[in-house]
Amino acid sequence: MTVLVLGSFMMDHVVSTRRAPKNGETIVGEKFEIFPGGKGANQAVAAARLGLDVMMAGKVGPDHYGEVFINLLDKEGINASNIVKDTQASTGVGFVTLESNGDNRIIVVLGANLSYDSQDLSELLNQLESVTLAMFQLEMEFKLTEEAIDAVYKKQIPVLLNPAPAVNLSNELLAKITYLTPNESELELLSGRPLKTMEDVVDAAQSLLDKGTENVIVTLGDKGALIVNREMVEIVEGYNVKPIDTVAAGDAFNGAFAYAISNGYDLIQAVKFANAVGALTITKKGAIPSIPNLEEVEKFIQKECS
Repeated sequence: MTVLVLGSFMMDHVVSTRRAPKNGETIVGEKFEIFPGGKGANQAVAAARLGLDVMMAGKVGPDHYGEVFINLLDKEGINASNIVKDTQASTGVGFVTLESNGDNRIIVVLGANLSYDSQDLSELLNQLESVTLAMFQLEMEFKLTEEAIDAVYKKQIPVLLNPAPAVNLSNELLAKITYLTPNESELELLSGRPLKTMEDVVDAAQSLLDKGTENVIVTLGDKGALIVNREMVEIVEGYNVKPIDTVAAGDAFNGAFAYAISNGYDLIQAVKFANAVGALTITKKGAIPSIPNLEEVEKFIQKECS
């Protein structure tokens, strides 16, 4: 039982500050740190730290950051044999302004993530015999991601798509998604509907079911997550924690959801578990450094339920 993650690598450069500067303003920050991240890498590590067998595919640059990521995946026990090193483009980088209340603003330069091509994908598709779930995000070349989802779908492997950064998705692509995990802003774009109330959120999610998606799980921040499919509309409450850094919370949620689904949890149990992992993640700084392991999650859930 192997989960495939085809996704991105981003080395995050994080400036901590009391507040973000206004347009044209220069302020003095409090701290500068560098953390490994990227939606694909975050989700792969989240799943692996919980105990899943994970194979990751993607592209890094011919630089120090690329080596850092390859070594990191090896340390986390992730199969990195399908990580390609580009000869020219640099490893992706992100620039994060982190405010004292945990809010953030992020600019990413995708670099080598955009260089992963059809030849790389072709080699990967010959190695899917043991894959039981495939996870995708949208920080790579979009047409390549579409091609990969189509190939996996044809092999009848369930598809989990975290549609971030948000783009419009065709009905044809949406019909191939087993689990779609947008946040509210991503859902608004995907559905083309303004979201002002929870009823709006439910209606928007149901509109994606009409386009063929099997399950829509909308992450709602500290309010938890909403499950919408043909059998249920269910809000699964979140956990109340003090936020330190919200970077990677959604990615941790997705990695945890993949773990839970792969281990036979029903949808409500899987989302409740993923909510706990996402909540724990925002109590620490950094992307990958903030992602908890299974022991930490079990202790947290036990404490919250006592």
